[in-house]
Amino acid sequence: MILGECKWSKNKVGIDIFYALKEKAKIIRWNNEKREEEYILFSKSGFEKKFDQVEDEVKLIDIEDLKKDGSHSLVTNSLPSLIKNTTIIRLTTGSNCHRPHR
Repeated sequence: MILGECKWSKNKVGIDIFYALKEKAKIIRWNNEKREEEYILFSKSGFEKKFDQVEDEVKLIDIEDLKKDGSHSLVTNSLPSLIKNTTIIRLTTGSNCHRPHR
């Protein structure tokens, strides 16, 4: 299962966003015993240095990565199985909560 989050802010994304995403993953009750989880974060302004501690656990993509030539292949190569047999569930938190979409 691929879990991701996008942040469009002038501030660098903090490692707390990654840990919060891992917590959100626990809410999803699907194939829990045998699923593999992959994490990806997108950021307009980059990522805090603390991500060095978890670099093998999460794929980080910032705006500069997306501006590079061939950026469309960056995402598709990072997430090879995303297109086929995928259910997308959107989890929202805060005052504008909605039910997950499938």
